[in-house]
Amino acid sequence: MYWVIFERIGVFVMTAYTGKQLFDSFLSRIKPDRVYSAEQVADILKVEKADIVQIIHKRELKARKIKKKYCILGENLINYLTSINHK
Repeated sequence: MYWVIFERIGVFVMTAYTGKQLFDSFLSRIKPDRVYSAEQVADILKVEKADIVQIIHKRELKARKIKKKYCILGENLINYLTSINHK
């Protein structure tokens, strides 16, 4: 019985550690003063562009639309990722 509990705690700790490593790798790739497109952000975060557009429409991620394309400041992306990491 104790082994099952110990194993589950180990899996949780490893998942949390891996998540932290993944989060840190995202942040290290993002330059605060650079402007990214929704496609570039989706590529960095390994998600679909539609997911990024949805987050922008919910106003969780600040972006500007210029000539039918979303422009996302790296600083805004870092702030968004930091805010969701602390939830």
